[in-house]
Amino acid sequence: MEYLGDAILGAIIADYLYHQQPGIQEGKLTSTRSKLVSREALNKLALSIQLEQHVICGANLLEGTSILGNAMEALFGAIYLDLGYEKAKTISLKIIQQHQKIETIIEGEDHNFKSRLLEWGQKNKKEVKFVLIESPNDNIQTFQSQVMIDNKSFGVGEGANKKKSEQMAAKKALSRLNRS
Repeated sequence: MEYLGDAILGAIIADYLYHQQPGIQEGKLTSTRSKLVSREALNKLALSIQLEQHVICGANLLEGTSILGNAMEALFGAIYLDLGYEKAKTISLKIIQQHQKIETIIEGEDHNFKSRLLEWGQKNKKEVKFVLIESPNDNIQTFQSQVMIDNKSFGVGEGANKKKSEQMAAKKALSRLNRS
């Protein structure tokens, strides 16, 4: 159900943005859609509609996990199966618009540093790679990633997971590139 909800929600948001923001470039539409259907956004949306009151699991499992975002996707999938696409679209957009400021997200700064760096690499014909330096073990509690541009180190980042460490490395690399 979660898989179906993810796909339906992506289509609903893409359709909405395409029709409501006709002047925005494709890259910005994609970035905005990604923000609206991200795990973080869906977790927040689930909390704002108090979905946790309807999810049966230990309270400690809800903290710091994607369970609520997954449940939100499953809910959108169930609405689609029960009522069809048009009703799912209407209900989903109403829920999202009541609890998120779509226009603020559209106008906001893109904090996906890794995507921005990869786009920069493509535009400038540079090879951008991320290398995991360290994974958590008994002594180390964080991930460390290094960003390489044309086989030269441009930044090292740390984070609670691989994705966050790569984001931090990309942020440092972008900052370094902006100074040069």
